Amino acid sequence: MNNIPDNTEIIIIGGGLVGCSMAYYLSREGIDVMLFEMRNISSGASGRNGGMVVQTDGREIQTIQSKRFLYTRANNKILENLTEELDYDFEYEQTGSIDIACSEAEYEQLKKVTALQKIMGDEEIQLLDSKETRDLCPIISPNIKGCRYRASDGSLNSNKLTNAYAMKAKEYGAKIFSFTPILDLLIKDNVVKGVKHIHGKSTAKIVVNAANAWASTFTPQIQIIPCKGSAIVTEPTTRFPALVWEAYPDGTMIWGAQHKGGNILFGSAPECGLESVEDHYKETVYPADIDKAVKRFITLFPALKDISVIRSWAGTVAFSLDALPCLGVIPGISNLVINAGFPVGMSWCPIMGKLGAEFIYNEGVTSLPIDIFSPSRFGHVVKTLPSKYNYTILQDYLNQVEVMEN
Repeated sequence: MNNIPDNTEIIIIGGGLVGCSMAYYLSREGIDVMLFEMRNISSGASGRNGGMVVQTDGREIQTIQSKRFLYTRANNKILENLTEELDYDFEYEQTGSIDIACSEAEYEQLKKVTALQKIMGDEEIQLLDSKETRDLCPIISPNIKGCRYRASDGSLNSNKLTNAYAMKAKEYGAKIFSFTPILDLLIKDNVVKGVKHIHGKSTAKIVVNAANAWASTFTPQIQIIPCKGSAIVTEPTTRFPALVWEAYPDGTMIWGAQHKGGNILFGSAPECGLESVEDHYKETVYPADIDKAVKRFITLFPALKDISVIRSWAGTVAFSLDALPCLGVIPGISNLVINAGFPVGMSWCPIMGKLGAEFIYNEGVTSLPIDIFSPSRFGHVVKTLPSKYNYTILQDYLNQVEVMEN
């Protein structure tokens, strides 16, 4: 026998960071919320990422992507006071971040990107040469050519943050049901009425699709692309100013950070077992991918070549066609809201959870404009993906995709 109510005001699908943050911000307003998660809270990308809080990501500057800085900067503002608000230490640190150039060509690219960012009003971003980068992070390889640096970036424990949101939401009355997959949406006359789950049906005024990489299962009208990543954690070691970092030492991205306990968490784009889109949902870890990631890590930090790896895992992030999130009502279906499409979730999810909640309880009025996230911006565009892709390949591919601007 289950205790799932037959009716509520808001149903949220997905127990990751966006779903749990929306549950918190909605329930805090006194709204009756139920959240459904097919596994456990934070079992998807929200509990499997590096916890990197990086306000600008990637080296391609497109008009629509450049607008994201307004939101990632607001996300940082939320994080600054969120430990006290949630009464939970999720290990947030503003250590700074470096985007490392491993070749002269990359350094020239970073020069151009940094200059464009400054033109667009990013006053904090800095370009550092090789010596300045090593002064900032003495343990880095002397072969690197420089970096793009931001002092206010950092890292956090994403699993702890997601669970902190969930626990506080429950204190405000939200009902959270883990291991309760949603089987279908209840839609009548182009109006969503609720959901069908493994224990029966529940109706609601509004249903929110916050399933991220699984979002297109419920709203196939919007193409959300799954993308598998692999992660590795080392034994604890002495704290050093390695910051949060990303680099392309052999053309494939590697990222990482050292967390509060001294463990170094890093990851890279896998290549094994990715023969179809469905393979990106499989959480298999392949030794060959781990071996390549470790070699990339040692290329950047040769002084750490003897550190021991203690665990590795895989998870699935999500991209929209322009790598910006989708937030708004699904075209053609009333009361069905999507809040999904986060490849770099820690930089986005708290603010997008807050804006998603505002969109609902303020009837479309939000503290920051959300037009650029409208699901309707894609029209009816569906793109055929590369036959085999990983994070690096998909980023390059999506940089060439044109979408409609509002």
